Amino acid sequence: IFYNEMAGGNKSRLILDLGCGGGRHYFCNYGQVVGVDPVLELLPMAKKLYAKVYHAGGYQLPFADNTFDYVVSSDVLGHIPFDKKDVLFAEMHRVLKPGGRAVHVIETDATNIWFRQAKKIPGFFEKQFVDIPGHVGLELPTALRKRFLKHGFKEVRFKKLFGNLQPVGNIAIVFKNDFDKHPAWVRLVVRVDEVLGRKLIVREALHLLMEPLAILDDSLTSVDNGCGMLVVFEK
Repeated sequence: IFYNEMAGGNKSRLILDLGCGGGRHYFCNYGQVVGVDPVLELLPMAKKLYAKVYHAGGYQLPFADNTFDYVVSSDVLGHIPFDKKDVLFAEMHRVLKPGGRAVHVIETDATNIWFRQAKKIPGFFEKQFVDIPGHVGLELPTALRKRFLKHGFKEVRFKKLFGNLQPVGNIAIVFKNDFDKHPAWVRLVVRVDEVLGRKLIVREALHLLMEPLAILDDSLTSVDNGCGMLVVFEK
């Protein structure tokens, strides 16, 4: 996902991995990576991959203004509480060099059929989509775009990753919970999705077959249909 946005590795680049966890080896292909994470126990793993790691959150980054060529994250920004988001976005903008880029894969709220169905059952969406994965800061893609622009970023790319068509096995993982509360058509989809998701080779073959349909679905629906976004914004 990140390859096309950061292709052409250059060791002079300085990359900040925000919420780095145990580190991600693929970021090291594009430059020197510095990781920050508030969970101290994860940093020894990241230290094996990255040039430096810091025990820090994103609300007061321990770096000078205009330090990094890239600020990146994967499945992080949806975990940020709403009352902290603007602080984090301001910090991202501050530590980026002029012309530097923020490249993120972000979990979002959505208007697709699965999110709408989940919200029809009292408490289900809050538990399965917010509480269990810790996605306390889900917001619609259009709101996310406005937040980047509000903090002075310029949009480069804003791409939906998942809409009505979800990766094989994903629907079963979530909607098998509170199974009897779902309508018959959802229960049928869960049963089929669970069977198809058991073997890797079947999943991969179906993903290839579904790709043209996913592209068509993306072209016919709004950006808010996506529950995952690849975003690239420039300072």
